[in-house]
Amino acid sequence: MRFLIHSWAGQIILPLLVFMMLYLIKFALGKKIKIRLADFLLPFLFFSIHSLSVNVFGISILPFVIFAFSAYGFLKIVIMAFYEGKFMIDKFFDRYLYIWDLISIFLYALLVVLQLSKIINTVI
Repeated sequence: MRFLIHSWAGQIILPLLVFMMLYLIKFALGKKIKIRLADFLLPFLFFSIHSLSVNVFGISILPFVIFAFSAYGFLKIVIMAFYEGKFMIDKFFDRYLYIWDLISIFLYALLVVLQLSKIINTVI
């Protein structure tokens, strides 16, 4: 378990293992429940983003990402209230979590590529 938490290879393997376990659980339960697997994967992606950014940059970029998403959420609320005249929480969270999922997966993939390029550059 220590390998999965502290090594760069573990940071790639851990979210994939969690995703596969969640997919198998959803498959075993059938198509009765509508669950986006990316929503359950977010805590593991946050941990991986933190660890990979410390390995690549020397500092964690997670606080900056959380601040940016908080500012985005606040602006989204103001814009929804201004244009639609009311604030609908379910519509907001559906869109907000969808964007959060997409950007966190993209950021994770980008950090994995940067980590691999850093390893390749040290070998060459």
